[in-house]
Amino acid sequence: MDNILIFNPADPTVSYRVTQYISGVNGSDYTSNPYALINPSMSSVSGISMAYWKVDTTNVVEMSTQEKSLVDQNISYSDVQITQASEISTNSTDWQDAIRQTYKINPGSYKIDFSCEVSTSSSNGKVKVKIGSGATEKTTFKVKVDNGGYTPLATFLTFTNDSVQNIAFWVQISTPDVSYSVSIRNIYIKIH
Repeated sequence: MDNILIFNPADPTVSYRVTQYISGVNGSDYTSNPYALINPSMSSVSGISMAYWKVDTTNVVEMSTQEKSLVDQNISYSDVQITQASEISTNSTDWQDAIRQTYKINPGSYKIDFSCEVSTSSSNGKVKVKIGSGATEKTTFKVKVDNGGYTPLATFLTFTNDSVQNIAFWVQISTPDVSYSVSIRNIYIKIH
């Protein structure tokens, strides 16, 4: 499976800005897209919010301070879209991260669409979605799942952001007993 990075050479804020990062898909589906990088090295943007990624020829790089400032002035909720297709599994009773990403978000009230597929070998596998700033959880959604194969799970959440700030998005999974496992895949998060 491949990791795909989509960019927009004509982005009105910063040219060649990254618009989407997709994990665990078939790269051959993207070879005809001139604005897609297949399995790019991510080392230069490790720990950097995707809002500040751009493409420099065939590499993904961190934006300059000036470019980041332009992004901060023009950031909008539509800049947040998280997709992860690859499967993540755990047999831990502690919450394990499937996704943890941070974005700078303008003030406002937002709706977040969330969907995934979940499979568990127990009667109480758990999925939790958290949206918050720092240690403060603004919105949390938890669900227990009970199935033998993958089952679709979809919902929406709402939250209000009072000022321009970094908002963290977590998707976590856990199981009630280490003898069981829970798996998640095809995670999709989008802000409206």
